[in-house]
Amino acid sequence: MPLILVPAPGLPAWASTVIMLVVVAAGVVGIVSMIMAMRRNRDLQDGAPPLPPRPWSQPSAETPLPGPPSPVAPDDVPLEQRLSEIDDAYFSGRIDASERERARRALLGDDPDEER
Repeated sequence: MPLILVPAPGLPAWASTVIMLVVVAAGVVGIVSMIMAMRRNRDLQDGAPPLPPRPWSQPSAETPLPGPPSPVAPDDVPLEQRLSEIDDAYFSGRIDASERERARRALLGDDPDEER
């Protein structure tokens, strides 16, 4: 199928040809880059190691959450163990320093948020 040049009013014929060549070249570059991206993705899926866990992903159901227990939970865990769970969560990177401090204050009963 031959390419048909649509003459634009006010443009010389050579300018229309240049515009057509640029558009065709851009289309070819786009198609080639899409093919290369699909091949790269296929190669990554075939032999790539699994991605590392994201830091913002939710913890599993077995992972205990740091902080004070819920009001309906039995109070059978000693205070020192709860504090160590909060510290372990902080040192493993599951919570940041402000969450650690808030959980410790709530557990020890001197939470400044309660006074407001």
